[in-house]
Amino acid sequence: MKLYQATWAQALGFVFLVLVAQLAGSVAQATDAPATNGAQDPGEQSYSLSTTDVDVGDVYALAAIDIKVALTNEGTSSLTIDRILPRWAGTSARVEIQNKTLEPGESTNVSISIDGGDGVGRFSHIFYAFADRSDKPIGKIAVRGFADWIVDPESTSIDVGVVKDQSRFEKTLRLKLRPGVTLRLTRIVSASRWIDARIVDDGAALSIRSEAKMPWGSFNEAIVVETDSSDQKRIAFHIVGNVQGIVVPNMETIAFGAIREGSSPEQAVRLESANGKAFRVGDVTVTGARGEAIVQECVPASDSCKVVKLKLDEQHMGVAPKGVLSISFPEIGSTLPIPFGGAVIGKDTVVRDLEKEIEKSTSGSPSISTTLRDAVSTPKAMEMPVPSGSGPLLKWEVANESQIYGYEIYRARTVDGPFDRVTTKILKRLSTDARIPSIYRWRDHTTDVGNEYWYYVGVVYLNGKKEALNSPQKVISK
Repeated sequence: MKLYQATWAQALGFVFLVLVAQLAGSVAQATDAPATNGAQDPGEQSYSLSTTDVDVGDVYALAAIDIKVALTNEGTSSLTIDRILPRWAGTSARVEIQNKTLEPGESTNVSISIDGGDGVGRFSHIFYAFADRSDKPIGKIAVRGFADWIVDPESTSIDVGVVKDQSRFEKTLRLKLRPGVTLRLTRIVSASRWIDARIVDDGAALSIRSEAKMPWGSFNEAIVVETDSSDQKRIAFHIVGNVQGIVVPNMETIAFGAIREGSSPEQAVRLESANGKAFRVGDVTVTGARGEAIVQECVPASDSCKVVKLKLDEQHMGVAPKGVLSISFPEIGSTLPIPFGGAVIGKDTVVRDLEKEIEKSTSGSPSISTTLRDAVSTPKAMEMPVPSGSGPLLKWEVANESQIYGYEIYRARTVDGPFDRVTTKILKRLSTDARIPSIYRWRDHTTDVGNEYWYYVGVVYLNGKKEALNSPQKVISK
């Protein structure tokens, strides 16, 4: 797999929380909001396609997502759909349009096949439709869902930290599975150029060993392995770290942060020799975004220190800069790649520190109106009806489900297990409002009368993380 795959997230995920608002008091428009053509004169032709939102439910990581949707011409004139493109350039998908030319009120079927990523948790893929060679989208397709897992993602990722040049590392990644499930690794389908991998322990683990001559800089190597599971058929192992050579930069990634529209951001990387010896910088190239890099002397000047200044071209809304600054060292025979990235915001956008805003809003005393409102308004809980039939009835309450996707029920014959998931699918949350609590009731229809069972409820968070909501509780089936 390609080196530096995940360092984009490091560069783009610059560490500060912002609250964005427009100066003129207008509300910033969401980037995936449906496209509009503005006001139309009475006699002017309008072009508009219906907006479609598809929920594919629960899928597994790396699974293909296939959908079929209908788009309707909601405008007043005929149009020709010439392309449907994903919002994010990194989305791998194939799109087929049944009938591209539509009269007003006419519909067409669109088939989209998306290569699901190896991430877990809630996801969203946005596609925009364009017509008559226009650069302005006239319709949107949103594909949403949740990527579940059988193999705990934490057991398939490892950070090996700093690796010295010409050194090796060896590790074994042992699978951690969802309770009650068996799964074995069977075949490596996508290997790493720099890290050898072998399936060991009868498919229960992956052994990795790095090459001695890995490129300098940050790396995130992905190794994809097939399994014998009919659900999670493939697993991606991620090995991240940083190869430190003779020349060491003061940053692994260049994070431009929030970039004003129309500005040309700059960042400087300081390079120093780890052994104090002199070095020479050769070619310096910028790929992935338009810009230039120049080599300068350090202050004070030293043969064992150099500064490389990266300056990007003028930035525009809708295009987030990301790329790689590559610095070569001819005498050493190595090249140091440093990923960079940022996010473009409007010229008049106000950026505030979200943590300070929260602190400000919570530090003051509440107003009288707020106090009275909170005193008289008690949100009514959303409640599941009592399931019919016989069998153990489980009930639980949750006060705030804002970060929860759903729940799983696990059962065993003894308190020590082994536990199996008895819900075929994740039970989705009832409330999306943090102020409204939820009351759940679930009945197990698969027990034998008189037998003793142990249950616990597992909570599934929006980011894919899972944990037990309670300790195992004993129930006798009646």
